Amino acid sequence: AVFQKGIDLGFHPNDDDQWAEYGWVADELARVKPPEPWSEYSDDKGHVFYYDHNSGQSQWHHPLLDTFRTLFRRCVDEPHLHDF
Repeated sequence: AVFQKGIDLGFHPNDDDQWAEYGWVADELARVKPPEPWSEYSDDKGHVFYYDHNSGQSQWHHPLLDTFRTLFRRCVDEPHLHDF
């Protein structure tokens, strides 16, 4: 699950340095629960999807993916931000 979240975030699958430095972002995305009004479900094949109870919309990607993708990109572009 964490590997797929990393790929969804834009990690290169074979970049060990990138995974070592920023894997925590993928780990957090894999662990965070979807925000209200979203819920996480699995289809008959075990694939995870997300359902918005207000709109009736469903999607394959975590509702916070764009937020975490922005975090990952900022960490890469501005590495001094996490040196505290």
